[in-house]
Amino acid sequence: MRDLYEQDHTYIDLKPNVVAYTAVLNACALPADKGECQSALQIAQLVMEEMRLYKYDQPNFLTFSAFLQVLSSTLPHGKRRDQLALETFEQACASGQVGYLTLEKLQHASPKTYNNFVKDLTEKDRDGNHIVQIPFEWSCNVVGERDPSHRFIKDDTTSSIEKSNYIKLKEVKKKHGQNSKFMGTRKRTTFLGNSHSSIKWIEESM
Repeated sequence: MRDLYEQDHTYIDLKPNVVAYTAVLNACALPADKGECQSALQIAQLVMEEMRLYKYDQPNFLTFSAFLQVLSSTLPHGKRRDQLALETFEQACASGQVGYLTLEKLQHASPKTYNNFVKDLTEKDRDGNHIVQIPFEWSCNVVGERDPSHRFIKDDTTSSIEKSNYIKLKEVKKKHGQNSKFMGTRKRTTFLGNSHSSIKWIEESM
Protein backbone atom coordinates (compact mmCIF):
# COMPACT_ATOMS: atom_id res chain seq x y z
CA MET A 1 0.00 0.00 0.00
CA ARG A 2 2.77 2.43 0.94
CA ASP A 3 4.84 1.50 -2.13
CA LEU A 4 1.94 2.17 -4.51
CA TYR A 5 1.23 5.50 -2.88
CA GLU A 6 4.92 6.47 -3.09
CA GLN A 7 4.96 5.62 -6.80
CA ASP A 8 1.92 7.71 -7.60
CA HIS A 9 0.37 10.10 -5.09
CA THR A 10 -2.84 10.14 -7.09
CA TYR A 11 -3.65 6.88 -5.30
CA ILE A 12 -4.89 8.94 -2.40
CA ASP A 13 -7.00 6.11 -1.01
CA LEU A 14 -3.82 4.06 -0.58
CA LYS A 15 -2.12 6.61 1.62
CA PRO A 16 -1.38 4.85 4.93
CA ASN A 17 -3.21 6.33 7.89
CA VAL A 18 -3.46 5.79 11.61
CA VAL A 19 -6.43 3.45 11.22
CA ALA A 20 -4.46 1.08 8.98
CA TYR A 21 -1.37 1.20 11.18
CA THR A 22 -3.39 0.53 14.34
CA ALA A 23 -5.18 -2.38 12.67
CA VAL A 24 -1.81 -3.99 11.95
CA LEU A 25 -0.78 -3.51 15.58
CA ASN A 26 -4.01 -5.10 16.80
CA ALA A 27 -3.26 -8.12 14.62
CA CYS A 28 0.28 -8.31 16.02
CA ALA A 29 -1.21 -8.39 19.53
CA LEU A 30 -2.84 -11.75 18.75
CA PRO A 31 -0.04 -14.17 17.84
CA ALA A 32 -1.39 -17.66 17.15
CA ASP A 33 1.30 -19.31 19.27
CA LYS A 34 4.61 -18.63 20.99
CA GLY A 35 6.48 -19.25 17.75
CA GLU A 36 4.92 -16.12 16.25
CA CYS A 37 5.69 -13.80 19.15
CA GLN A 38 9.08 -12.62 17.92
CA SER A 39 7.92 -11.84 14.38
CA ALA A 40 4.75 -10.18 15.68
CA LEU A 41 6.82 -7.88 17.90
CA GLN A 42 9.21 -7.06 15.07
CA ILE A 43 6.35 -6.14 12.73
CA ALA A 44 4.79 -3.97 15.43
CA GLN A 45 8.08 -2.16 16.00
CA LEU A 46 8.46 -1.59 12.24
CA VAL A 47 4.95 -0.12 12.14
CA MET A 48 5.77 2.36 14.91
CA GLU A 49 9.06 3.25 13.23
CA GLU A 50 7.39 3.76 9.84
CA MET A 51 4.88 6.13 11.40
CA ARG A 52 7.74 8.12 12.90
CA LEU A 53 9.83 8.26 9.71
CA TYR A 54 7.26 8.70 6.94
CA LYS A 55 4.84 10.87 8.90
CA TYR A 56 1.81 9.85 6.85
CA ASP A 57 -0.19 10.07 10.04
CA GLN A 58 0.44 10.42 13.75
CA PRO A 59 -0.20 7.66 16.31
CA ASN A 60 -3.21 8.25 18.53
CA PHE A 61 -4.13 6.83 21.91
CA LEU A 62 -5.47 3.66 20.27
CA THR A 63 -2.16 3.16 18.46
CA PHE A 64 -0.09 3.45 21.62
CA SER A 65 -2.57 1.22 23.48
CA ALA A 66 -2.34 -1.42 20.75
CA PHE A 67 1.46 -1.42 20.87
CA LEU A 68 1.43 -1.83 24.66
CA GLN A 69 -0.89 -4.80 24.16
CA VAL A 70 1.62 -6.24 21.69
CA LEU A 71 4.29 -6.07 24.40
CA SER A 72 2.02 -7.93 26.82
CA SER A 73 1.27 -10.61 24.22
CA THR A 74 4.76 -11.20 22.86
CA LEU A 75 7.25 -10.60 25.68
CA PRO A 76 7.58 -12.13 29.14
CA HIS A 77 7.77 -9.85 32.17
CA GLY A 78 11.29 -8.44 32.46
CA LYS A 79 13.64 -5.54 31.76
CA ARG A 80 13.11 -5.45 28.00
CA ARG A 81 9.34 -5.34 28.30
CA ASP A 82 9.52 -2.67 31.00
CA GLN A 83 11.91 -0.57 28.91
CA LEU A 84 9.80 -0.75 25.75
CA ALA A 85 6.65 0.03 27.73
CA LEU A 86 8.37 3.04 29.32
CA GLU A 87 9.54 4.37 25.95
CA THR A 88 6.10 3.90 24.43
CA PHE A 89 4.32 5.60 27.30
CA GLU A 90 6.73 8.54 27.24
CA GLN A 91 6.01 8.97 23.52
CA ALA A 92 2.27 8.88 24.21
CA CYS A 93 2.66 11.53 26.93
CA ALA A 94 4.75 13.76 24.67
CA SER A 95 2.11 13.42 21.93
CA GLY A 96 -0.79 14.20 24.26
CA GLN A 97 -2.25 10.80 23.41
CA VAL A 98 -2.74 9.12 26.79
CA GLY A 99 -6.26 7.79 27.21
CA TYR A 100 -7.65 5.63 29.98
CA LEU A 101 -7.31 2.67 27.65
CA THR A 102 -3.61 3.51 27.31
CA LEU A 103 -3.23 3.40 31.09
CA GLU A 104 -5.02 0.06 31.28
CA LYS A 105 -2.70 -1.44 28.66
CA LEU A 106 0.34 0.08 30.39
CA GLN A 107 -0.71 -1.52 33.66
CA HIS A 108 -0.73 -4.95 32.03
CA ALA A 109 2.45 -4.41 30.03
CA SER A 110 4.54 -2.99 32.87
CA PRO A 111 3.05 -2.65 36.36
CA LYS A 112 6.34 -1.07 37.46
CA THR A 113 6.10 1.73 34.90
CA TYR A 114 2.40 2.18 35.58
CA ASN A 115 2.95 2.58 39.30
CA ASN A 116 5.83 5.01 38.81
CA PHE A 117 3.74 7.30 36.62
CA VAL A 118 0.22 6.90 37.96
CA LYS A 119 0.52 6.40 41.72
CA ASP A 120 0.39 10.16 42.38
CA LEU A 121 -2.56 10.67 40.03
CA THR A 122 -5.09 8.51 41.86
CA GLU A 123 -7.64 9.17 44.53
CA LYS A 124 -10.26 6.92 46.07
CA ASP A 125 -13.97 7.48 45.68
CA ARG A 126 -16.56 6.53 48.28
CA ASP A 127 -16.67 2.94 47.05
CA GLY A 128 -12.92 2.50 47.33
CA ASN A 129 -12.27 2.61 43.58
CA HIS A 130 -9.10 4.31 42.43
CA ILE A 131 -9.97 7.18 40.11
CA VAL A 132 -7.12 8.24 37.83
CA GLN A 133 -6.96 11.88 36.83
CA ILE A 134 -4.86 12.12 33.67
CA PRO A 135 -2.91 15.40 33.38
CA PHE A 136 -4.19 17.64 30.59
CA GLU A 137 -0.84 17.74 28.79
CA TRP A 138 -0.85 13.93 28.56
CA SER A 139 -4.31 13.73 27.02
CA CYS A 140 -4.79 17.08 25.22
CA ASN A 141 -4.88 15.45 21.77
CA VAL A 142 -7.06 12.44 22.63
CA VAL A 143 -10.15 12.37 20.43
CA GLY A 144 -12.95 9.83 20.44
CA GLU A 145 -12.42 7.97 23.69
CA ARG A 146 -15.77 7.01 25.12
CA ASP A 147 -16.91 7.88 28.61
CA PRO A 148 -13.94 6.60 30.61
CA SER A 149 -15.06 3.30 32.07
CA HIS A 150 -11.33 2.58 32.35
CA ARG A 151 -10.74 5.36 34.87
CA PHE A 152 -11.48 2.91 37.66
CA ILE A 153 -8.25 0.92 37.58
CA LYS A 154 -7.44 -1.95 39.91
CA ASP A 155 -4.40 -1.80 42.16
CA ASP A 156 -2.89 -4.84 40.45
CA THR A 157 -3.67 -7.50 37.87
CA THR A 158 -3.07 -10.54 40.04
CA SER A 159 -5.60 -13.21 40.85
CA SER A 160 -5.64 -16.03 43.35
CA ILE A 161 -7.37 -19.35 43.83
CA GLU A 162 -7.60 -21.90 46.60
CA LYS A 163 -5.06 -24.69 46.21
CA SER A 164 -7.72 -27.38 46.35
CA ASN A 165 -9.53 -25.85 43.38
CA TYR A 166 -6.26 -25.32 41.51
CA ILE A 167 -5.48 -29.03 41.81
CA LYS A 168 -8.93 -29.87 40.43
CA LEU A 169 -8.38 -27.54 37.49
CA LYS A 170 -5.06 -29.19 36.71
CA GLU A 171 -6.85 -32.52 36.53
CA VAL A 172 -9.36 -31.03 34.09
CA LYS A 173 -6.51 -29.78 31.91
CA LYS A 174 -4.87 -33.23 31.87
CA LYS A 175 -8.08 -34.57 30.38
CA HIS A 176 -8.00 -31.85 27.68
CA GLY A 177 -10.83 -29.96 29.31
CA GLN A 178 -11.20 -26.20 29.50
CA ASN A 179 -12.02 -23.94 32.40
CA SER A 180 -12.30 -20.20 31.95
CA LYS A 181 -10.99 -19.53 35.46
CA PHE A 182 -7.40 -19.56 34.25
CA MET A 183 -7.33 -21.56 31.00
CA GLY A 184 -8.83 -19.16 28.46
CA THR A 185 -7.72 -19.96 24.93
CA ARG A 186 -6.27 -16.46 24.41
CA LYS A 187 -4.58 -16.06 27.79
CA ARG A 188 -1.02 -16.40 29.03
CA THR A 189 -0.82 -17.33 32.72
CA THR A 190 2.26 -16.31 34.72
CA PHE A 191 2.34 -17.87 38.18
CA LEU A 192 3.72 -15.59 40.90
CA GLY A 193 3.98 -18.03 43.77
CA ASN A 194 1.85 -19.73 46.36
CA SER A 195 1.13 -19.85 50.03
CA HIS A 196 -0.17 -22.67 52.21
CA SER A 197 -3.72 -22.24 50.91
CA SER A 198 -3.68 -20.31 47.63
CA ILE A 199 -2.01 -19.75 44.27
CA LYS A 200 -1.44 -16.32 42.72
CA TRP A 201 -1.01 -15.54 39.03
CA ILE A 202 -1.31 -12.85 36.36
CA GLU A 203 -3.56 -13.46 33.34
CA GLU A 204 -2.71 -11.64 30.11
CA SER A 205 -4.38 -11.62 26.72
CA MET A 206 -2.49 -13.35 23.93
